[in-house]
Amino acid sequence: MLIYNVGSKYNLSVIKLVKLILKPMNKSNLKPKILNFSKREIQFQKLNYNKIRKELKWKQTVSMIVGLKLTIE
Repeated sequence: MLIYNVGSKYNLSVIKLVKLILKPMNKSNLKPKILNFSKREIQFQKLNYNKIRKELKWKQTVSMIVGLKLTIE
């Protein structure tokens, strides 16, 4: 089984991602509830997509916002 990370070159906080998802759903009034304020929590996460880029010549062709909108639709 092959496993690939698909991501973008931008760091994105979980809260920012939630807000980006809620906007096209017209749910911007919802606020995420953080249940665990762990000191070890990663504030910004970025998938390493070097493997898929190198092996499959993959590259991001759709912006995060457009991709989320298409996924939600």
